[in-house]
Amino acid sequence: MAFTGYVFKSLQEITPYLEDAETGQTTTWAKQQAIRLKCFVLAGYPEVIKEDGQTKHYNSQCCVNQEGKLVYTYRKHFLYQVDENWAAEGPGFTSVDIKGLGKVGFGICMDLNPYRFEAPFDAFEFATYHAQQGTKLILCSMAWLQSKGKSENIRVRSTISYWAERLYPLINPPKTKDSSPGVPLQEVAAYLNCFLNA
Repeated sequence: MAFTGYVFKSLQEITPYLEDAETGQTTTWAKQQAIRLKCFVLAGYPEVIKEDGQTKHYNSQCCVNQEGKLVYTYRKHFLYQVDENWAAEGPGFTSVDIKGLGKVGFGICMDLNPYRFEAPFDAFEFATYHAQQGTKLILCSMAWLQSKGKSENIRVRSTISYWAERLYPLINPPKTKDSSPGVPLQEVAAYLNCFLNA
C-alpha cells in the first residue's frame, strides 16, 4: 500500500485511510502520474467498497493507463496475517487483456506464497494459474519482509531468488493436455514498493 504503509492492527485503525477504487487518493495520484509520464502506473491501497448491500475492505492495487484511465483494480487473494486484521480475501487470481500490455496477471505480495503457508510449497497456486491462463506479464506490488543479520546485497538476492522460485511454472511451464510443452512467459516484472524489516 503505497502511501499508507502496510501494518494495521485493526479495521478501526485503517479506516481513515480506506479509499474508493475510482476516486481515492492513490488512484487519483496514479491517474495524474500516468498522464504526466505517459505510462502505466500500478499502486497499492486499502480499498472500501459497497457490494451486495455490504461494506467490504480489500488490500487492492489500481492499474492506470497512460491516458489516466483506471483499467483494472486487483484485490489481494492470499492474505498475510496483518491483512486478516481488516481485509477480506479478493475473489481470485485474474489474467486480464489490457491494451498496450497484453495479457496481464496481477498479484500482491502474499499471493506468491502457498495459501496461508499451509498449501504444499510446490503447488505454486499463483504461477500455475497464470501459466494455465497464458499470462504474458506479471505485475506484483510487494511489502516483503526482509531478514536481519545479512548484508543488504545478500538479502535482496535471496528475495529475488525466492520470487523466481515461486514463479517456476511460468519460467518452466508444465506440459499442456496434449503433452506439448507450455508457452514460456515472455516477461516477468515485480514492482517492489518496499521491504519491511523482520
